[in-house]
This record gives sequence, structure tokens and C-alpha cells, in this order.
Amino acid sequence: MTRLTIGKLQISLEQGVARHSSKDMSIAAVEKELTEYQDFIEQWLQSVQTLSPSKPTPEEQELSRILRASAKDFKKAKFKKAFIATTLECIASLMRPQMKSLTEGQIKAIVADIISTL
Repeated sequence: MTRLTIGKLQISLEQGVARHSSKDMSIAAVEKELTEYQDFIEQWLQSVQTLSPSKPTPEEQELSRILRASAKDFKKAKFKKAFIATTLECIASLMRPQMKSLTEGQIKAIVADIISTL
């Protein structure tokens, strides 16, 4: 069964049979409400398609490269994930003065991304 909730209305398909959650609405009223949301959904989908992730800055790329190489070496040496995570956080902290254009949030995001791949 596939379900979709839009506003306070839930619609579903159960073995090819269309159902809706509102006891007070006729099928025509449900169709009308869904049509009103359809324009919004189409606009939203169009907007998502035009969004593209921002390209990492050279400093972000450099920090990521250094931390990934370090993580790879630590992992190869069979260090535990918790140790590697803590060490990467320390390395990033020590490199902070060299990465002046990066915010603390950017650095944490880079570290978190690398840790998530361990």
C-alpha cells in the first residue's frame, strides 16, 4: 500500500483501489483539494531540480584532502573509529588558523562527513 499525506488529507492506493482519510469529503472534494496542492508540488519539484550543491572552496577541498588522507592512514593502521574521529577533530582544530576563510560550521561539517565514511 502506498500512502501520501497532504495537509490534513491522507490518500492511499490499496491493491489498485483509491482511498482517502476524510469521511466528510466526497471524491470530487478530494480531487479539488489535490488539484490545489498539485501546482505547489510541481513548483516545488521544479525548484529542487534547479538547485545545485555549492562547490567546495579551495580551502574546504584542501582540509578535506588532508583529513581524508589522515583517516585512511589511521584506518589502515587499524585504529578504532572513536580514536580516528577524535584525532581528526584535533587536526582540524590545529589547522584552523591556516584556514581563516572557513567557519567553525564548515570545518565541523567536513570532519563529520569524513567520520561518517569510516
